[in-house]
Amino acid sequence: MIALRPRLEAAASMLAGADCIADIGCDHGRLGIALLQRGLCKRVIASDVSGDSLQKAMQLSQKCGMDGRLLFRLGEGLKVLKPGEADAIAIAGMGGSLITDILIRDELVARAANRIVMQPMRGEEQLRYYLNNNGYRIMDETLIRDAGRFYQLLCASSGEPERKPAGWPDKLYKVGWVTYEKEDPLLSAYIKKLLAGNKRRLETAPDSAGYLREQTVCLEELLTLIEEGEYETS
Repeated sequence: MIALRPRLEAAASMLAGADCIADIGCDHGRLGIALLQRGLCKRVIASDVSGDSLQKAMQLSQKCGMDGRLLFRLGEGLKVLKPGEADAIAIAGMGGSLITDILIRDELVARAANRIVMQPMRGEEQLRYYLNNNGYRIMDETLIRDAGRFYQLLCASSGEPERKPAGWPDKLYKVGWVTYEKEDPLLSAYIKKLLAGNKRRLETAPDSAGYLREQTVCLEELLTLIEEGEYETS
């Protein structure tokens, strides 16, 4: 059985129950193989822009005896899919800016999926802003701590965006309001880490960091909301 790192375990949980899952940027194919081994879907389309990565994924698939349930396609982003071909799409391990570009370039494919699970390595605010302001509903979010680093996972589909919770800072997209409403146990620790990083950068560039100061104020407001709330975070 294929073992997954915590961030991919979280992605697998969000994808569970789909009929056909497309793993975009599959790398060595571990996510797709694990989904099939656990019976969490019937079929996986694994794609990558790198022929070398796709070849390694094919070799691992053969070793694990996937018997044709894992299909491979070489190509960029969602261009490897037809609209509706996959009812769930995974896009993990890329920057938020690149994920956003992928959704924009092949919008018909993206909007035809029942859910898109995304795990940005950075640029979460750009991705979340795009989703919320371009007709996507963020269905679920979670925070994961993996090897000492925090990761954010988002699950979205085409639809009417939900309203942000009362008191949510208007310009804050770095963290998700769904994690706040779910009382995610890692949210407080993650915000404190972001604040510490922001303050270090502000000390070295105090005259050219207007956006950073604005975001710091938003994060402090959110931390106050959490600390005055009814749930405890760690």
